[in-house]
Amino acid sequence: ASDLAGDWMIADFDDSGWDVGLAPFWYGDGAGGTVLSDMQGNYTTLYLRGDFSAENVQELKELLFYIDYDDGFVLWVNGEEVLRQNAPSVLNYNALAPVNHESGVPETFFIDSSSVNLFEGTNSLAVQLFNMSLSSTDIHFKISIKATPALPELDSLISPLSFSQNAGFYESPFELTISTPDSGMQIIYTLDCSDP
Repeated sequence: ASDLAGDWMIADFDDSGWDVGLAPFWYGDGAGGTVLSDMQGNYTTLYLRGDFSAENVQELKELLFYIDYDDGFVLWVNGEEVLRQNAPSVLNYNALAPVNHESGVPETFFIDSSSVNLFEGTNSLAVQLFNMSLSSTDIHFKISIKATPALPELDSLISPLSFSQNAGFYESPFELTISTPDSGMQIIYTLDCSDP
């Protein structure tokens, strides 16, 4: 990839001549997916492109990226950089990750959807993956994406909620009652941030 065009990460870049493979991309540490059997001793970076679909993008609050990686990466969505971890300052074809980072436990990265230029429908994802050295014994990359919608906000002037206790910190347990004068309203809540 020493002569790869500088705009390789944009959405309409022609990648029809690229090899195609399944994630995870790895050698030395992983299973399934695409084994990079020629990487060790030959090249230190890997360029990945793919598409994903998004619906009702105006209603999304944040994107969750679950990424298992070794050693570093930069991620673009629709040509705009949205995330970098353990990546060098200059993104050359022969660049190196600054320090070692082992894969095995995916990390979760939360990104506010307002900072990502999402399109309704098809979106492009581009990744440059970095190994720590040319002789490194392993590399690994796998990603999945989840989006969470923004919860509808209740207009307190139309349907005010009443709480039997004021907000604050308490030393002992108490019973909390939530009520509304709107008899047609159903109050749904959660105590652990899960879907109620």
